Amino acid sequence: MAAPSSSPQQGWLVVVDLQHVFGDPDTPWTTPRFDEIRPRIRRLVQAFGDRVVWTRFVAPADAHCYRLVEDPGAHGVRVVSDACAGSSDDDHDMALHLMDRYSPLVRLVTTDEVLAG
Repeated sequence: MAAPSSSPQQGWLVVVDLQHVFGDPDTPWTTPRFDEIRPRIRRLVQAFGDRVVWTRFVAPADAHCYRLVEDPGAHGVRVVSDACAGSSDDDHDMALHLMDRYSPLVRLVTTDEVLAG
């Protein structure tokens, strides 16, 4: 992914656990909306350029399925309400509700809101 040389976005984007294990329907970790959020995450990563942090959970044993879906290069990650998914829609909604309670420290936004600046 080519990052723009200058970005209108402020702050940093944090991408959390964008790993194959969450998109694979044959694992107990499959996340229903995984494929739906990937294009949004790509758009966000492009917009934030060098200000992206990638995180991932690494299991202590046999971690081959935990490799990142996208090559982060020198980039990092951000979480946006419509660019993340939970183990179920109810879990996703509950997590967003809990994060929203930390306002103004945590502000829920959409991909389009972030990209609009």
